[in-house]
Amino acid sequence: MLLLVMGLLGLLTGYLLVTNRHLWGTLALIGLFVCQGLVLLETQTHFGTVLQARTTTTKIAPITQIKGNSILVTETLKKGKTQYTAYATRQPKTQRTQLVLNRQKQVRVVRTATTNTAIKTSQVWRYHYQNPILKWWFAGITNDGQLQRQTVTYHLPKTWQVLTKGQLTQLGRQLKQKRTQRELRVTVSQQVAKQMRAHPQLVAQKEKLVQRAEYLAVQQLIMKMK
Repeated sequence: MLLLVMGLLGLLTGYLLVTNRHLWGTLALIGLFVCQGLVLLETQTHFGTVLQARTTTTKIAPITQIKGNSILVTETLKKGKTQYTAYATRQPKTQRTQLVLNRQKQVRVVRTATTNTAIKTSQVWRYHYQNPILKWWFAGITNDGQLQRQTVTYHLPKTWQVLTKGQLTQLGRQLKQKRTQRELRVTVSQQVAKQMRAHPQLVAQKEKLVQRAEYLAVQQLIMKMK
């Protein structure tokens, strides 16, 4: 509506000044300036709007799992002189890769010990009009729905590890080495034997003990790489 008023005032101002009706032309020109001021006020200060946040939470799956260690992969991307970080996970049902880039949003990785489920929380703050009259008045130039900021937070259990793409490649190569495989077998055997000597009743759960020992051994290997 404000754009329509400005257009009409512009035509009216020109007509009044051309026909030597200077007083009315000046008043119309002042009205045009006032409307332009309202446009600047709305676009620069979000006049009449309130900031509203919307939060969505989704489950995420790892890019890969290595002996129970779930992996979130990061990669540094360059655009000119600016660097961005891409965060890669998968969609649990389809296993499609999901990328989040911290180009226009803030991305955080938070460790949580309260759950075994990894989730991604997205928060979006947008400007909205609560007054329908203002929304109608500024139609066409409105900031209604304009993005103010966005944050994405990965809430990861302790079984998750964050590796760069290069570190994941290096880990894969290292795990294929016979020396590393031999060292892991020795470490796992020693840990399982130690557990069963300390707790003989766990003999029936040897398979779980082996899985736990393998998880810890690979975790130690990952920590050495960082």
